[in-house]
Amino acid sequence: MKKALAVLLSVLMLVSLIAPTFAYADNEMQLVVTVDKTSVTRGGSFTVTVSASTNPGFNMFGASLALETGMSQDGNLTYGAIGRGTPGKNAMIEADSGDITETGVLFTATVNVADDAAYKDYTVTIDSVEVYDQFVNDVSSAVTPVTVSVVSCVHANTEQVPAEAATCVDPGHEAGTKCKDCDDWVEGGAEIPVDPTAHVWGETTYDNVFDDVYYHTYVVTASHTCTLNSEHTEQETSKASVSTVDPTCVAEGKTTYTATFPTYSFATWTQEETLKKDPDNHAGEDVQVEKIPATCVAPGYQAGIKCSACGDYKSGGDLIPVDPTAHVYGDPTYIPNWYIYVYSVAEETYKQISIEEAANYTPEEKIFSSVSTDVYADCTLCDVTGAWIDFYYTGTITPATTTYPTTTAKGETTYTAVFDEQYFPGAVNQTLTLADIPMLEAAEVEETAEGRTVSFNKAGGQAINFTVKDPTGALVRESVVITDKDGNRVAVSDEDYTYENGAFTLKESFLKNLEDGKYTITFQVGDKGVNASFDVETPATTPATSETAANANTGKKSPDGGDNVTSLIIWSFVALVSVAGVVVTGKKIKKSSAK
Repeated sequence: MKKALAVLLSVLMLVSLIAPTFAYADNEMQLVVTVDKTSVTRGGSFTVTVSASTNPGFNMFGASLALETGMSQDGNLTYGAIGRGTPGKNAMIEADSGDITETGVLFTATVNVADDAAYKDYTVTIDSVEVYDQFVNDVSSAVTPVTVSVVSCVHANTEQVPAEAATCVDPGHEAGTKCKDCDDWVEGGAEIPVDPTAHVWGETTYDNVFDDVYYHTYVVTASHTCTLNSEHTEQETSKASVSTVDPTCVAEGKTTYTATFPTYSFATWTQEETLKKDPDNHAGEDVQVEKIPATCVAPGYQAGIKCSACGDYKSGGDLIPVDPTAHVYGDPTYIPNWYIYVYSVAEETYKQISIEEAANYTPEEKIFSSVSTDVYADCTLCDVTGAWIDFYYTGTITPATTTYPTTTAKGETTYTAVFDEQYFPGAVNQTLTLADIPMLEAAEVEETAEGRTVSFNKAGGQAINFTVKDPTGALVRESVVITDKDGNRVAVSDEDYTYENGAFTLKESFLKNLEDGKYTITFQVGDKGVNASFDVETPATTPATSETAANANTGKKSPDGGDNVTSLIIWSFVALVSVAGVVVTGKKIKKSSAK
């Protein structure tokens, strides 16, 4: 290095011979040494940077690192952007021309720490500093060194640790920052002395004994032991208080024992005992209960007072034993016994016949005096079946209703027995239907049978006549139907018309009660028939009498009347039997129980 400086000095002396001599300010160059780490471990390394913080100007700069034992430079320097540096471990920077006045980084170097370096603070600086300007004048300089500490851990991996309270056996510490690598406190973590009262108690045990001599309750001893030191224990004894909820007829009661421990921090001790329901301690209101009769399967109870909560009797309610005869019957089955009589005109006598035989007689020959009905039912509670309710009753026959025959089916007569509610409340009326009217014989209806329209004047009209050409001369009254212009059927009774030898006449008294308008009359035998029409008018000046011819066949004649003497005898018999039926209805006739 000195040889290079000597050469440089010779060049500068030569320049000084031809250049005038100038005067320079005596300024000082400030050199600062910095490191990237102020703490480093054995075997570690750090980077040293040498910078010029002030620079009065230099043409040549030379220096080398000054390191203590335990540290060594690693390789060549690395120059900054100021001047032109010569490679090597020592620094040599030259200007291309004139003086360099820039400030900043002159060079950097890597320093290694020996594996056996002492744990202490090391000073890092530079020495052999030589600075000249372009006229080979010395430039004064000052160096600011840096300190690097060799430590066992640099605490690069830290964490925040919360404060931990002291216990009865261990100290605690304040919150702080701790190194995760070496477990040393980096910041904070001051120790908190042991606290003799800071125990960590284990589970509390309770020893309880029921004292039935003095206290009549539980005497409870609570104790626990410190989990850190088994010699540290606490114990306290307390007498339990007692509270009771009385049982009722519907709810269990409860006795609760409670012990507290005011001296130490033991939790409250409780124990509950369940009390059985008390059937005599009724929780509900009084309910008046009527007598409950016994049945064939269940006992009954006398009248009394019940508890609304549990339903048990508080008073009364004596048991009524099961009554094997006290059945509860279901819906009854009615079995009618029809009293049917026929009258023989030839023999002038009456005889009773069965329902099966009744179909062999005409309606005019049959007389129904009355019906007695037995009632049959099953018990809804037990297995008793076919029980006969202990009475029967008699009904009176009402007039029969008739469905007239056709050429394909017999006519039917329906008889109804009506029972007097005064004697038999809830009685069910009985009906009997017999197919006792023979079928009609089929007949051809002539094509020319359709009638013509005639009119009736209410002011002075006469009866309207229709001539029905009927080979047999028979006409069933109910097969004659009259309807108005809207198709509504008009009621016709026996007094409203006459029929004799094929002539059907609507009486004047019937026609006058009809409203004005057009009417249709239909004569029908079986499923065949013909229609005719007539008008009813008011007022009119001249009564009109017309005749409409219609051809039709009707079935076998069903007589409307009969021999007057026979009718008188029959209806006299009906009256007598009906009187007898009324007498029977006032009685109840008991029958045997199970069928």
